[in-house]
Amino acid sequence: MLPTFIKGLATWTTTTDVTALTVGTDGMGRVWFRDRLTDAITSLRAFVLYDGETIVLDFSAEPTSDVVSNIDIEQYMFLFPYVVVQEDALGVADEDGRIALFSRQTELPEDVLAGQLQALEEHDDVPRPQFFTDLVIYNNDLVYASDQGFLERFDPGTGLLLSPLANTQSRLPQTVQGSHFWTHCGCGGSRDAYRRSLGTVYDTVSSESEMGGPITMRAMAYVPNTDRLWIHACAFDDQFGRFFVMNTLSEPDVVETTVPFNRDLRALAFDGTYFWGLITVGSQSVVLINPTTGRSSRPTRCPTKTSHGRAWWSSATICGSWAPTCWAADACFAWRARAEALAAPPQLRAYAARRARSCSPPGPGRAWRGAGPRAARRPARRTLRRGLRA
Repeated sequence: MLPTFIKGLATWTTTTDVTALTVGTDGMGRVWFRDRLTDAITSLRAFVLYDGETIVLDFSAEPTSDVVSNIDIEQYMFLFPYVVVQEDALGVADEDGRIALFSRQTELPEDVLAGQLQALEEHDDVPRPQFFTDLVIYNNDLVYASDQGFLERFDPGTGLLLSPLANTQSRLPQTVQGSHFWTHCGCGGSRDAYRRSLGTVYDTVSSESEMGGPITMRAMAYVPNTDRLWIHACAFDDQFGRFFVMNTLSEPDVVETTVPFNRDLRALAFDGTYFWGLITVGSQSVVLINPTTGRSSRPTRCPTKTSHGRAWWSSATICGSWAPTCWAADACFAWRARAEALAAPPQLRAYAARRARSCSPPGPGRAWRGAGPRAARRPARRTLRRGLRA
C-alpha cells in the first residue's frame, strides 16, 4: 500500500514498509514505517477522513523541507475507496485492488514505535545552529557553527554560553580528532573534508581524487579505537547513502571499506562501540547504529518542546538541525499492519478481484478521487483539505 511512498533517499528505490496507523480523536493520524535497509523507524503525520465507506490520508500535514528532500511521493493525498472495519481488524483496498490489513491494538508494540528521547537538561537562548553543523566536544566545551556566522562555545558544566571561538568561514564542525576539527563547508555538494585547527588545514580528504568520484559529505565521526574517520555520504552517481571508512594516516587518504546506510544522517557520534546518529525523514529520530552491519536499533524521537534544538548526553554528542515539532494525539484507535492478505474479509477480496480485472488505473491527478460508491458526492480537493484543517 502507499506505493513508492517513502524511500531511503529521494532518488533511490522503495525500501520501506508501512507498519502501523494511529488516528486521534481530532482526525489527525500518524503512519509508521520501517526501513528494510537500516531497520530505522520513522513516521509521518496525516489528516485522516473516514466517511463510513472511504478513508483519505492527506500528508500535507508535513510541510517540512525534510519531507521534500527525503520522500519520493506520488501525491500527498491517498484514497482507499473500500474499507472494512471489524472489531479487531481494519482492511483497506486502493484503486488498483491492492489490499492492506491492520490488526487493532490497545497500544502499539515497541518494535513499531520510536520511543521518546528524554531531555535531562534544557538550555534556552543559545544561537540557532547552522543547517549543516554538528555539535562536538572541543576542550571540554560544546562547539557548533551558528547561523549568525560564529563558532559558538557552550560550557555544559556551568550551562553558560561562552564567547565564540571565531567566525565560521565555511568551517562547519563535524567531529574532533585530538586538537583538530574535521569540517566540511556545506557548499558545492560538500565534496571535501578538512582536518584543521582554527588557522591551518592539515589534511584534505578529496572525494574526487581520493574516494573514487564526487561525493556529498554530511555527518562524520572520528573513531579513536581504530584511528579512522567515518564519513556518511552519497556518491553523485547513485545517490545511495553509505559510510566511507577513511584511513587518513598518510597521503593519499584511502577508503578502506564502505558500510551501507541509506538514510539522511544529520549527525554522528561514537561511544566506544556503536554510533549514535540523528536520522531525518519527515521527523527526526536518534538511533544506535551497528558499525559492522549498518543496521539501527533503539530509535527515539527527538524532544518536541523546542523546534530548533540540540540533544547531547555523556561523552557522545548528537545534534539536529531545524528539528520539526513532532505531533502526537491521544489515539482513539491504533492499527498494526498485517501481511496475511489472504485473510482479508471476503467482500474486500471480491473488490480487489474486480479492480484487478478492470481497466487501467487512473492517471495522474485522479489517484486521490477513486471510484468508491460515494466518490461523486465527495467535495473537491481544495474544499476537502480546508475542511480537514478547520
